[in-house]
Amino acid sequence: MKRLKHISRQFWRDERGITSIEYALIASIVSICAVGAMTVIGTKVNRNFNGILPGLN
Repeated sequence: MKRLKHISRQFWRDERGITSIEYALIASIVSICAVGAMTVIGTKVNRNFNGILPGLN
């Protein structure tokens, strides 16, 4: 039982890999925000071009 306690304490104190997980979370949040912004901007640009298109014909 002592060995199991020691292993569990060691597991919870180990901080290797935490930084990479934090960077992965930050990258995923940034990419989600970027996709959302591009979707909104793309919709507005598409609407503007569709408004200009009849004047070009």
